[in-house]
Amino acid sequence: RSKSLTHHRTTMMGVLASKRTFVGGIHLLGSPFRNRTAFATAKTFSGSPIDRISTILDSNSKNNVASAPPLMMMGRQDTSYSSSSTQNNNITTLEDLSKRLSQEYDNLPALTTSRGISEGNHTRGEIMQVLASELGTNHDSILKAAQSYSNLTPEASDIVSHRRTQLATKLREACTPQYEQLFHNIMAENSHVGIRFFVQLRQDLLQYIRMHRDDDESRSEELPYLKQLDASLKVRLATWFSADMIEIRRITYEGTSADVIEKIATKEAVHPMQSLDDLRRRLGPDKRVFCAFHPSLPEEPLCFVHVALRSFIPSSMDQVLSDNTTSTTTTDNYKSTTPPTVATFYSISSTQPGLSGIDLGQVVIKRATQLLQQELASLETFVTLSPLTRFRSWLQDKLKQNQDGGTFVDSDFLSDHDLELLRFAFQCSPEEDVAALFLKHLEDPWTLMSSSEYASSLEPLLTKLAARYVVLEKHRRKPLEGVARFHLANGAEVHRLNYMADTSRKGLHNSLGIMVNYQYNLKTVNKNRDRHAQDWTIPVQKAVKRWLLL
Repeated sequence: RSKSLTHHRTTMMGVLASKRTFVGGIHLLGSPFRNRTAFATAKTFSGSPIDRISTILDSNSKNNVASAPPLMMMGRQDTSYSSSSTQNNNITTLEDLSKRLSQEYDNLPALTTSRGISEGNHTRGEIMQVLASELGTNHDSILKAAQSYSNLTPEASDIVSHRRTQLATKLREACTPQYEQLFHNIMAENSHVGIRFFVQLRQDLLQYIRMHRDDDESRSEELPYLKQLDASLKVRLATWFSADMIEIRRITYEGTSADVIEKIATKEAVHPMQSLDDLRRRLGPDKRVFCAFHPSLPEEPLCFVHVALRSFIPSSMDQVLSDNTTSTTTTDNYKSTTPPTVATFYSISSTQPGLSGIDLGQVVIKRATQLLQQELASLETFVTLSPLTRFRSWLQDKLKQNQDGGTFVDSDFLSDHDLELLRFAFQCSPEEDVAALFLKHLEDPWTLMSSSEYASSLEPLLTKLAARYVVLEKHRRKPLEGVARFHLANGAEVHRLNYMADTSRKGLHNSLGIMVNYQYNLKTVNKNRDRHAQDWTIPVQKAVKRWLLL
């Protein structure tokens, strides 16, 4: 089976490589700071921060020169190597550093993920440490500026008012990290290069923060500075990747470049592609794929959604992925015995870790809905078919927490009736600890749910628990289930639970095969979104409410 999948993937990539290359138009993107007050004039730093970053870049360039093959040195990449040794002498300000850092950062070795902070190659990490701790804010300067401002006399006069404005400006400057000027310079120099650099820098930064958290030997005092740097990058990226800057394109097998299709195929996270035929089906006439792009990254998919067109609300992945077109379909238009009335969003994936926390998914779903309405007037219903990503692990944790010497103690979670149902399913005697036996079976969900006898007996209990997991389980007042949190925040309703809807190994491992339909009712979606933002209200339809009452 492994050899077969490898053959399919090789074939798929070969076919994609043979397709016509499509080059999209490039649009200039101005810096959002271009019309604002300029940052203070660059200062010359004696020694540390700029020199350290320059030294790191020099060291990497020399290593590349030493390892580069002769033919590479004769090509166009020659300038990036040969000029580095002389550049360092001229790099004394943030302006000097900005161009070189943004252009050479990609050449630095990637962070080593298999070992802790104390081992491996962390050249990029060293740069992030310098940025965060040495080009960040100076707490002594902030305290001094704040003290000067607070000591100002409260009397009203032109002199005092002018002095107050001066001190407020100094306080703001003291609270502004020095790397903000560096970032401004990078975007002013070349916004296309800058956008790509910042996305990669934040991806590395998030990884570096996780490595610090996981490594007992790392210095915890660095984390606050790294988090402050992350917050600054996130604010900037959220501005540059706002809804107004995002372009939504429909992906088609004939009209989209092979490179883009390959990236979408390989980065599909929810339901991975299995073969070339699988790819063709998902781009077929009864399906749609919409993808978000940025003008500065015209061939880089940022976030994409898969849609199935049906005349009913699907209750399983088989109903979604099956070919719903006639065998004679040859055009790009939907063809079936009945026109589609339901659009089902069955997979949404983000491709750029550096844009984590920036809600591109909401933009993609909203724009995709608008495009579908324009194309197919027959569409009346917009739903999802979504996994319960942590349902099995949540269930295991709850069972472990409620064990007390062979007795299950939380009757609100598992009632006596539920325990009797488990005894019937597993053929247990009253003396046996059936909750512990259930927990043991959950360690091998494939065997448990592949048994038609077990699956049938457990359906009412697992569906009831799934309803509780989606609707009632919270973390800081928000839904514990991440997919539910996303769709409910965007105004969706919990429409229906579907038992044994995803019988793949991944589906059984994560959610015991259960999936959810969230419905985007266009008449109430804005109201739902506002109420959820205000008091975390979760709109639940009758088919799900009845499971909560059992």
